[in-house]
Amino acid sequence: PSPPAAAAAAAAAAVAPLAEATANYTVNWVPQATAPDCTNAPATPGCTLHVHPGDTVVISWDTEEVHDLLLMENAERYGACTFINAEEKVGKKQQGSYTVDTSAVGTQYFGCSVYGHCTSKQKIAIEVEDDAHDHDDHDDHDHDGTDASSAPPAQRLGGAAASALVAVLATAAAAAVV
Repeated sequence: PSPPAAAAAAAAAAVAPLAEATANYTVNWVPQATAPDCTNAPATPGCTLHVHPGDTVVISWDTEEVHDLLLMENAERYGACTFINAEEKVGKKQQGSYTVDTSAVGTQYFGCSVYGHCTSKQKIAIEVEDDAHDHDDHDDHDHDGTDASSAPPAQRLGGAAASALVAVLATAAAAAVV
């Protein structure tokens, strides 16, 4: 094939992993002393974390005081910090960890039922969105607090996938110059 055709094929092959890239999020499960900064740190209790199927979300804590983690029935119960019909994911203890199931599209609402914790924003909504979802209606952030929608693809990836993408694009650019 001609150099431009080969470059186009290489670029297409490099971009394919972008659709399959997953992200890892860790939520530090503690009450918030002040209003959370959901714009810059969406994986903070009191915020809504937007993720995609297959992303990993771990809610964990290691503190002097006890916490628990309950999956709340719906948005209304979440908003009111009402734990009626909530499903316990981790019981009351000083250390805990739970990996959220992100395989299905939808919103899951989690809260701590220890007195005063939920009303102190120790709760989080995890919204699993399909890959075709229009992100223009909310801020979309990466797990490290950077704005994922404006970050270059190589920054959103990492490790070998980012290196491969950079190498293929450099090769494509060199071929186009020839």
